[in-house]
Amino acid sequence: MKYICLGYYDEKAWEKMSESEINTFMDECFAYDDELRKNGHFIGGEALQSARSATTLRWQNGKVLITDGPFAETKEQLGGIFVLEARDLNHAIQLMSKHPGVKAGPFEIRSAADLSAMVAESESLRSKKHGVMKKITLDELLQELEQEAHATRRVLERVSEDHLGWRPHEKSMTLGQLSMHVANLPGAIAEVALLPSFDIKTQVPLPSATSVAELVVTLEQSVAKARALLSGMDETMLASTWRMVDGEREIFGIPRAAFLRSVMLNHWYHHRGQLTVYLRQTGALVPAVYGPSADDNPFAEAAQTWAKETLSHCRTTMGRGQHSGYST
Repeated sequence: MKYICLGYYDEKAWEKMSESEINTFMDECFAYDDELRKNGHFIGGEALQSARSATTLRWQNGKVLITDGPFAETKEQLGGIFVLEARDLNHAIQLMSKHPGVKAGPFEIRSAADLSAMVAESESLRSKKHGVMKKITLDELLQELEQEAHATRRVLERVSEDHLGWRPHEKSMTLGQLSMHVANLPGAIAEVALLPSFDIKTQVPLPSATSVAELVVTLEQSVAKARALLSGMDETMLASTWRMVDGEREIFGIPRAAFLRSVMLNHWYHHRGQLTVYLRQTGALVPAVYGPSADDNPFAEAAQTWAKETLSHCRTTMGRGQHSGYST
């Protein structure tokens, strides 16, 4: 969890310290900050200039009132803000109790508030007010999933079973691994989306496909799983925060709907595009995905079919006209 630590100090007492005392004290603080950073607890922080340089804004009598100085005249003033990653409040207290800065003044520790659901709701209301819908809806995710599943199947059906062990570089996945990864992605990521967070150090298995038939079945099962899991989510869950972590350190947090769009779908397309390059390199015919490829142009085929049907219709109509005595 993320905690905000507000550090206070007595400016008058600080100004009475010698330069040597200040340097020694700050070295101790920086050394402990490095220890927290090394263990994934230090997320960020900023020191503040003297409270005498502060400007305070407040709403009064229907307008903003600007005054010089801090919000409140107290012996101890806010000297810095520290963002901490900890398991819980007791852990945060334990970590900050060892910080040398506590000798200069008190630390106030508060857990960070998760306003993602409130922000999402506000964005939705403001978007509706201005006639613009920006929120990612469940229907949109499901529709895109179904549409892209068809294109993905076309790509997987072109995989060469004779080249499943081929890879473009020793650090790359094999054709069998990449194609199976593409087939598995929607269901696997939808399952991860149900978790509150995911550790980036988690090992992701990369099994290899043994046949095209296996790839097609795996894709169908994966899409079915994703469809079922997404259908069980409501707007509140989609707006709630999903987090990527490294141990106890949060790397980022985004609304769950944005995670699904970015990682379940966009990430899927990324690897599918990568797979089409593998197809070309192994001599397979590359199917059309969004537009015609060098090997596949369904739009031209559709145009030819339309032209043949139209010509046939015209000939039939002309024949009927001649038979009935009309010239054409």
